[in-house]
Amino acid sequence: AGSPYRSWRWGGTDDSGYVNQHAFEQVNLAPALKKYDGTGMVVAVLDTGVDLEHIALKDSLIAGRDMISDTATPNDIGPGLAWGHGTHVAGIVHKMAPASKIMPIRVLDSQGRGNTFVLAYAIEYAAQQGADVINLSLGADCGSQVLSATIQSAIAQGVIIVAAAGNGGTDIAQCPASMPKVIAVAAVDENKVRASWSNYGAGWVDIAAPGVGITSTFPGGYASWSGTSMATPFVAGAAALAKQKKEAENGTVAVDAMLINRGEDISGLNAEEIGPLLNVAAAVDPLPTEPE
Repeated sequence: AGSPYRSWRWGGTDDSGYVNQHAFEQVNLAPALKKYDGTGMVVAVLDTGVDLEHIALKDSLIAGRDMISDTATPNDIGPGLAWGHGTHVAGIVHKMAPASKIMPIRVLDSQGRGNTFVLAYAIEYAAQQGADVINLSLGADCGSQVLSATIQSAIAQGVIIVAAAGNGGTDIAQCPASMPKVIAVAAVDENKVRASWSNYGAGWVDIAAPGVGITSTFPGGYASWSGTSMATPFVAGAAALAKQKKEAENGTVAVDAMLINRGEDISGLNAEEIGPLLNVAAAVDPLPTEPE
């Protein structure tokens, strides 16, 4: 989905590099992690690849695929404008659902370019390999019947697909975010206000999450990056926690409903429609009057 801006904030070699804790507090993560941590869940990150040796991530990674080079080594290769994008996204997933496994699948090159057919194949591959959640911090052709059919097939198999709404500052529906049953994610700042570049729109944007100045893993360390690409893995990680709860308790509420219907109403702060703000604790531990 591109990046409006990026700034480097290099950290050490441990999780203390996640210096922007406010973003995780904003989505009420800590209470949720006391009950669910993503155990047994697999989140596929379809992106530029992941730094396979990053000390914060390597123990959480499982076998993936480089769909561009057609190898079994989906490393985040630089240099390039998008170098580190997939590693950054994966780090947010890891922070949100620390016991989940991350399946890295490289579908974008170091400049952030990709192929719709390769993306469709990667989604099919992720579903076949047991992904519970697929993170798509990218945009694609809305006219692709192959991509649309592949996404609907994966969703029919029970896979949760979360996609970035995009950074164009427009209400024009973007794909794959606007495709049926895909969870479309907008970005807000620390004040719960839509980032000026975040797309929005009634009828296709489902939920909002932090997307401004998010610090996460980057090849060789940590970096701060902004975009709906960063907001998306907050929701993907939350989806892993919600699905863990649903399966553990044989719940009847759909994962997307757990996330969207139990989010925080921020419509009073935003003139544009961006959905509720993600509230992870409420998603996995609703009020007694709410259905399980």
